[in-house]
Amino acid sequence: MRTSGFLLLITMVYAISMFTTSDDVWKPITNINDTSIQELGQCAVLENDRQTGDHSMFIRVVTGTEQGDKYELLIFARELEPKCFIAVVSNSNLDEPENCKLISFKPCKIVE
Repeated sequence: MRTSGFLLLITMVYAISMFTTSDDVWKPITNINDTSIQELGQCAVLENDRQTGDHSMFIRVVTGTEQGDKYELLIFARELEPKCFIAVVSNSNLDEPENCKLISFKPCKIVE
């Protein structure tokens, strides 16, 4: 129960932050469970691992926004324990999510 409350808190904080920014061209991703979106998140984790030498395992994308061919994704991944990351990736063709370009990959800031 404690983990699900934590995940809910992170999702809520992230969702609120998305809608309080001055940049109104980012739109919520309507079907976060779409295979292409999940594969885009997996690509972001793999690319971050390649660049940093980390060994994270993708769990899932839980929410995100899009602007043209850019996607800001809240991702859960794990090494020894689950962690939350915000990745910004670019992909001009969602039919090929494995061809993503990682723009940024940062740990989520947790507000307590």
